[in-house]
Amino acid sequence: MQDIVLSITRDHDPGYVLLAVVICALGSVTTMLLAGRAQSHHRAVWVILSGVCLGAGMWATHLIAMVGYRSDVPMAYTPVLLSMALVFGTLLTQLGLAVITRAPHVALVRMAGGALVGLGAIALHSLLMGALITPGQVEQQPALITLAVLLALTGGVFAGYFGFARNRAVDRVAGALSLMVMVIGLHFVATGGLTIDPTTPLPVHGTGVARNALTLPVVFAVFAILATGATSALFDARMARRTAEAAERFRVLTNSTFEGILILRDGRIVDHNAAAGTLIGVPSEQILDTPFLDWITDDDRDRQSVANALTDPDQPCQTRIDRPDGTSLDVEIAGRQMALHDGRPGQVVAVRDITARRKSEERIRFLATHDALTDLPNRRLFMELADKVLAQARRSGAHFAVMVLDLDGFKIINDTHGHDAGDSLIQAMARRISTAVRDSDVVARLGGDEFVILQTATTQPTNALSLSRRLMDEVARPVRLADAEVSVGVSIGIALYPGDGERVDELVRNADTAMYRAKADGKGAYRFFEPAMDAELEARRRLEGRMRAALSDGLFTVHYQPLVACETGRLLGFEALLRWNDPELGPVPPGDFIPVAEEIGLIVPLGDLVLQTACRDATSWPGHLRVAVNLSPVQFRRPGLVAAVERALEESGLPGSRLELEITESLLIQDKDNVLRVLDALKARGIRIAMDDFGTGYSSLSYLQSFPFDKLKIDRVFVRNIQSNDGDAAIVRAVAAMGRSLNMDVVAEGVETGPQAEILRKLHCDALQGFLIARPLAPPDALAFIETWPKRSANGTLPPFEPPPGGRPAAPH
Repeated sequence: MQDIVLSITRDHDPGYVLLAVVICALGSVTTMLLAGRAQSHHRAVWVILSGVCLGAGMWATHLIAMVGYRSDVPMAYTPVLLSMALVFGTLLTQLGLAVITRAPHVALVRMAGGALVGLGAIALHSLLMGALITPGQVEQQPALITLAVLLALTGGVFAGYFGFARNRAVDRVAGALSLMVMVIGLHFVATGGLTIDPTTPLPVHGTGVARNALTLPVVFAVFAILATGATSALFDARMARRTAEAAERFRVLTNSTFEGILILRDGRIVDHNAAAGTLIGVPSEQILDTPFLDWITDDDRDRQSVANALTDPDQPCQTRIDRPDGTSLDVEIAGRQMALHDGRPGQVVAVRDITARRKSEERIRFLATHDALTDLPNRRLFMELADKVLAQARRSGAHFAVMVLDLDGFKIINDTHGHDAGDSLIQAMARRISTAVRDSDVVARLGGDEFVILQTATTQPTNALSLSRRLMDEVARPVRLADAEVSVGVSIGIALYPGDGERVDELVRNADTAMYRAKADGKGAYRFFEPAMDAELEARRRLEGRMRAALSDGLFTVHYQPLVACETGRLLGFEALLRWNDPELGPVPPGDFIPVAEEIGLIVPLGDLVLQTACRDATSWPGHLRVAVNLSPVQFRRPGLVAAVERALEESGLPGSRLELEITESLLIQDKDNVLRVLDALKARGIRIAMDDFGTGYSSLSYLQSFPFDKLKIDRVFVRNIQSNDGDAAIVRAVAAMGRSLNMDVVAEGVETGPQAEILRKLHCDALQGFLIARPLAPPDALAFIETWPKRSANGTLPPFEPPPGGRPAAPH
């Protein structure tokens, strides 16, 4: 050890020693940088370059150290051996680094490669010492030579073991220090006992290169090599870092998408984002290195279309992915060719989950052909299906039926309970109708409360008749809504193929005509189409059209029929009655247009017209006279009735006590609580309430006790035959007695003869109304009646009133 220290301090120039150490350090660090790059990519290139840098560094370290060796004899180097030392040292070093970087995760491999690096250093040192030319015998101590060899091998092993254990800076530093120990220790330990005996000259062959002449070229060359290597390593590391950052950004970006991204090489998956694993439904390790087509459903594996989708972004392919859990996922695949990092061709594939889109598309297609409320086929789909049935029937000679159904009383329930309740009712009826038909029949909703059934090839008309009866029973069953239990009926029209039409639209139109006939005959019925119904339907449609025009043109008028006291004949007031004298149709009876107005929704504006006109006209009458206005059930159930009455009173200036509102018994059977609430609100404003047509509907004594009626009006049906029918007289007597006991006025309608009036007087009715007194009068005639009636009734008789000349005749009651 003393010889080594003395050799360094006494036999070497310190400046050259320092320069050698610097070159060795730079070479070692550069080698570790370059060898570290070999672990990432392009291993062969970086192994060669790192071996060149280490070999050059070792070679230069030895030469510069020998230049600084103080010797009394001249020293030179043989050029061939000098070059061979560099070549062999570099090759062995490259071989060792190649071994290390091939399997850096295996410790024994790293140590074996490090030993090869150490052998490279030993070979280089030996060749350089052999290339030394000096006029004397060069002697070295074998013990130091052995120690130097062991130190070189140990340094190489340590460099391989520690320098490449992990890809960390501290590991690279440990490796670089181990390489420095290997190179510097080898040289200075081996030369520690170096002596040159000039008394034993050696023969010199050829010319040598003086050691002093090597300093500058070697230093510049090695520094250039090391600078190039270090710059390359640092630049590559920087580019790799940028590439890694870009790759990480790309991975974050792809992992943030909902689409699955896969990288394929030779059709196998080599990389993917997190969404791809989620879509396929398996962990990442089960996806990698598997053929992409293995995940595609066999039924959809059209290899040509998939291949096109993987290479041409303009030809996406829709297919399904089979998941390990047994489910399938609808996906859209689009791909594009790309070059992988190793230069080999591959594809980047985007996999998009289109399950929701397909469901939306299917829902859109469904809604295009089905009713949104009931999910039944709509008119469009019904016509398509019916056309197919028609074509088949033409070929086979089969018969079928088209049935149009319209719910009776739906509008009242819809207005009373609200549209949500109406929708629930429609859904319930759709279910009942669907369960009543066969699977081969078609049920569709045409809109509103109207349905249509195509009853396929059966024995007709027997089966249509049977189905109609079954449908009427099913529909009539009560339906429980949120706040009430309601019932509706159904009117059915039936058209048979081929007798009632050769086309589907013709059959539907004729069935619709038959349905209107069923409604006109009292609802809750079925009718088969008859040719004569066309004329009736046309008349009905004409009536509807003229009615709408008459409302807008102001052709509806209000007439007034007087009510007089039964005992005294004193005038009590008038009942306002709507009349229509059409320029084309002539006088139209109320019994013809009022039901139609209720069906088509015109009864509300017509009712408002009567109410407002009656209140306005009544202000011109004496203050003790009242005006009575009939309220349709539809009008009564609409929201805002009380406000509409208040508005009519306010605009006209008529006191509420002079207004009577007449309602029918049918209004009371549904939504009793709401009816009572509205009647109480009207009574609170001084308005009188009368029950019209008492005894013809769903009469119940509980109604008289529950509702705040001021008047009962006995229907004309009990007055018409009162002279000859003791039963009618008994009913009138009972009603009159009941009215007196409940403190209600009793009015008899339809009084046309004196004997009828006399009997009603004896039965203690309070008031009379009918043609015996006067027909409905136009407003001017009503004023004339008010002026003349007291004188004409003073003798106790009830002479009929005739309007004065020039007065407008009233339409018949």
